[in-house]
Amino acid sequence: MILAILNSKGGVGKTTFSLLLAEALRRGHGTAEVWDADPQGSAGDWAENAVEDGDPLGFAVTAVNKAQLRRRDSDADYTIIDTPPGDPEAIDLAARRSDFLIIPTDSSPMDMKRSAATIQALSVPSALLFYKVNPRTQLYATAQQWARDEDISFLDAIVPVREDVKKIVDTGIGYSDLFGVEAVATELIAALKGI
Repeated sequence: MILAILNSKGGVGKTTFSLLLAEALRRGHGTAEVWDADPQGSAGDWAENAVEDGDPLGFAVTAVNKAQLRRRDSDADYTIIDTPPGDPEAIDLAARRSDFLIIPTDSSPMDMKRSAATIQALSVPSALLFYKVNPRTQLYATAQQWARDEDISFLDAIVPVREDVKKIVDTGIGYSDLFGVEAVATELIAALKGI
């Protein structure tokens, strides 16, 4: 199963979420691998730094270019593609290779509209993921209702805003708490059974 994490906007947390999702899937659902399709190589850097610190990730992170996105195979049960921002060709290639797309977004109206437009432009099963949100705010409730009104699919599980997430960069992600991503993985597995 190939899952792409995409959003044309940078800084939404795609890389961190990709690695946390791979760890959550690895822990409870099978083998995982991350394809780092972002030329910045942040996921690959994270994996290398974790090894240097003696705390390696429990899954492979492999840099892939556009040609490799077209034809690369994986032996992992779950392959997560970490996509670059602002590269429509790479985003389209990742989407075409994927069985399911996850679009992380916060709950601001501008980001919601941009993310919804991404979903509507793609023909692959997909859903918004409310990422780095405060579920106790009116803004979050309004964003959920807007997605329902616009018939935009979204995951029920969310990843709340947590300062601790910033501390895990370059680590082997040995934390027992994956900041809500475990619930996202469980919901995805259930949704993917129907695909």
